[in-house]
Amino acid sequence: MEDCYMALATERIFLPMIKTVLPEITDYMLPWEGVFHNIAVVAIEKEFPGHAVKVMNGLWGSGQMSFAKMLVMVDDASLLSDKPALMKHILNTADLNSDIVLTKGILDVLDHSAEKPLHGSKLGIDATARFEGEEKRSGGFIHGKMSQKKVEETAYSIEKKISRARIAFNECRNRVILLTIKKDKKANSPYFIKKIKNSKITGEGIIVLYDHEIDINNDSVLLWKIFNNVDPQRDIIQEKGIMIIDATKKGIADGHTREWPDDIEMSEDVVKKIDLLLKDNPHFK
Repeated sequence: MEDCYMALATERIFLPMIKTVLPEITDYMLPWEGVFHNIAVVAIEKEFPGHAVKVMNGLWGSGQMSFAKMLVMVDDASLLSDKPALMKHILNTADLNSDIVLTKGILDVLDHSAEKPLHGSKLGIDATARFEGEEKRSGGFIHGKMSQKKVEETAYSIEKKISRARIAFNECRNRVILLTIKKDKKANSPYFIKKIKNSKITGEGIIVLYDHEIDINNDSVLLWKIFNNVDPQRDIIQEKGIMIIDATKKGIADGHTREWPDDIEMSEDVVKKIDLLLKDNPHFK
């Protein structure tokens, strides 16, 4: 919606001011799917060990950037203009044993995923190259050998309420297994996570859970659900060789007592009208 374009304007207008506080930042991007406050990808000129985490902490302590729920650090600014390349870089680089930072802090008033309003957990990912003096990456990557068909068979055998399965980024060192699930009062998030955690599918990739009605082939919507629906400390289950991300809606059955907003859905007439407006505009292709 209109937030996407406001976010782009915000990026460009405030970059010079951010660089006065953190001059090692070369550029940054607020992905549309994050709707301003949920994700920022930041390119830095890395100069010393731990520099990426230093910038994370600097941003989490600076003005409006302190509302950012998730931060990703890279050291190649060209990645910011190529989203597929950026995703592949993160999945090929991030060692899940050593490149994940979890902390707590203030959140935007629109964040609905945290247990309490205005405050909750935050996630940082260091996808920069290792600097002299930093430990080498330990090989904490998750990538199994199951085919798409085998992943589907395995997923459906775990629980009949797992409705769809898809492998994404199979060419990366960390691949992703996307699952849609049909939740109810008894089959809540902890129920599915326990079932999946004790199955053979956990070593096949980073497992991401979505609600049944989500289009598992719409990558933009899938990212939007991760950035908006995940409270990092509660919804990311990480153990050696295992990562499960719960990007589903949360409710009373999941232990989440705050109101969860419904998705805004455009009518078919509005969608057709916008499609016609954008059809011949090269800026949006």
